[in-house]
Amino acid sequence: MVRQAVQDDAKQIAVIHVRGWQTAYADHIPDDYLSNLRVEDREKDWRSWLTRDHYHVLVSKEAGKVVGYLSYSLRNDPAELTGLYVDPDRKYQGIGSKLMRQFEAETENQERRLW
Repeated sequence: MVRQAVQDDAKQIAVIHVRGWQTAYADHIPDDYLSNLRVEDREKDWRSWLTRDHYHVLVSKEAGKVVGYLSYSLRNDPAELTGLYVDPDRKYQGIGSKLMRQFEAETENQERRLW
């Protein structure tokens, strides 16, 4: 199921955000930086970001758990896709594709840009 994120999703989004960075950027960002990323810090950020009118976050949930998210901004034209992360344990299962299709549906009358 893909839907708009709510405040109660913030911690699960933060977990995926941190794990996603630690996995995807392991060979590109220094290990000490990645190992110091904290879910608690990201959760605070997400709670704040989820209150912004121009900022939209879609989550993919399975069995009550967030397994991926996509964020986009409508502050400017075109719509900007700002993030797409899937739980590293759930890669290659079509979760990102579902999120992208929903993003495309929600912004079908707009130009889009990848940030």
